[in-house]
Amino acid sequence: MCTNFSEFLKPYPETGFIESVWGRSCLHVPGDPDKFVGILPWRQLNRILVEHRPTKARVGLVRETNLIDDKVYIQDLRLRNGILVSQIRPRELNQKLREGYTLVINQVEEMFGPITAVAEMLESVFHERVLVNAYAAWGRSRGFAAHRDDHDVFILQLSGRKFWRIYGPSEHSSEIHGDAPPHQISWEGIIEQGDLLYIPRDWWHEVRPQGEACLHLTCGFQNRNGLDLLAWILEELRTDELHCSVLPRFASPGEQFAHVTKLRDAVCRKFDEGVLSRFLEDHDAKAVSRPHLSLPWGVVPGELPQNDDILVRFVLGRSAKLDAATNGHKCSLVADGRRWEFPLVSVPVLRTLLAHRTCTICEICAETSAELSRDAVRSTVAELLFQGLVEIGAHREQGQ
Repeated sequence: MCTNFSEFLKPYPETGFIESVWGRSCLHVPGDPDKFVGILPWRQLNRILVEHRPTKARVGLVRETNLIDDKVYIQDLRLRNGILVSQIRPRELNQKLREGYTLVINQVEEMFGPITAVAEMLESVFHERVLVNAYAAWGRSRGFAAHRDDHDVFILQLSGRKFWRIYGPSEHSSEIHGDAPPHQISWEGIIEQGDLLYIPRDWWHEVRPQGEACLHLTCGFQNRNGLDLLAWILEELRTDELHCSVLPRFASPGEQFAHVTKLRDAVCRKFDEGVLSRFLEDHDAKAVSRPHLSLPWGVVPGELPQNDDILVRFVLGRSAKLDAATNGHKCSLVADGRRWEFPLVSVPVLRTLLAHRTCTICEICAETSAELSRDAVRSTVAELLFQGLVEIGAHREQGQ
């Protein structure tokens, strides 16, 4: 499974992707059939459908852009205590899939760990929240007619084949819906199991299954734009006395213009050379990490498995920063809009985790052996776990 962006793009070189492809053109990356193995096996898709209560917002059936009424394949059951629960109706679901409907599961990254890992890996690269949808089909009908999205997407072909046609952006991109795709086709072809496809925001596309079981994921990014920057500046101006003052409704035209000029000049001063860097840095600092738990560990201070081969993963957001010079006795870690203070002895462990994100206790001990004992490493990891800054999991698989 892909553990970093280089493996995700392989065999396409990572260097140059953001500079020459991202937001500029589509990209098809052929891959090994087992490239995405384990991200969402069919058996796990079945478990998601039966173990998570299906809702209209999460599970849908669509054919040629027409969504079928969810009551056809989801039934509500009222329990003896009056609680209403919902569950999939397997026979009805299978029948609609035989009729050519595409199954859509939204935000599937919240339902299965390997998909969560892919989403978090992409978030660390592109600094935006990633939402992942799953699409499964068996017939030849399109799920959606040709359309464009207001976000960039990566498509991961997990199983089977699909035909994709990508037209490119519209001449008039102010409206995401309501017009037709351009006549020129930028790329079209069959994507096979293990292939990757990148489509920029606003590029028209359509997809057709090939009459066989197929499954793909779309990883979508809502990138920051100029309106987000303006909204951020507006928030900064909410404490500005001039902008909070009442507008001179009954003043002369000259006085009104003078007031507006002051407002405009104050806004323009916000657009200095560093405004974009400050905005993006603030956006990263406020990014909220996904929730992670390591029960039964992490509840009681100092508790940690005895096995040093256990994986430790740093789970804070992409903006985590270590300041080892807060004072003579402590260091500070800033992330997710919060600050934590730790003894200076924690610095080598924190630096190792920030550099690698995931490593075993043995690997941390090896990297910090010149500065810390095994007991000091374990004590620091236990404290980070108690504070919710790391999670612990299974052993590292061979080859990882």
